[in-house]
Amino acid sequence: MDIQFWAGSETAYHAAIKAASRNAPEQSEAPDLYERVGSVGVVHIMGSLIPGDAGWMSMFGITGYSDIRAALVKAVDDEDVTSIMLDVNSGGGAVTGMSDTAAFIGQVAKLKPVTVYAENAASAAYRLAAEGSHITVSDS
Repeated sequence: MDIQFWAGSETAYHAAIKAASRNAPEQSEAPDLYERVGSVGVVHIMGSLIPGDAGWMSMFGITGYSDIRAALVKAVDDEDVTSIMLDVNSGGGAVTGMSDTAAFIGQVAKLKPVTVYAENAASAAYRLAAEGSHITVSDS
């Protein structure tokens, strides 16, 4: 809602803004790292890896270690998922958070089998991929 001039009260202005925001189209959200394909839970590990949540930086291809762990929890909780595949395309990233996330993947692998498909898995990304029982790499 584009209001250039408002002759009403401040309370009425905020009510108009609130009403307009309810009718506004939803803004695009950060890409979800988890999806289910058949009975396989796919966790996407893409771009630079950082400690914590990527938040708005995920819009620019950055993935947080906390985001990866949250996606893995979704995969484990999904009753229709029988195995998990890590879809890795990352040159790596921060050391902080890497070991904890790798250990978390190892714990998840005790609950559901974890395999890896890697387009690019370097540095910290390779450390995460190493927790899978099998790594398939692209020809490139």
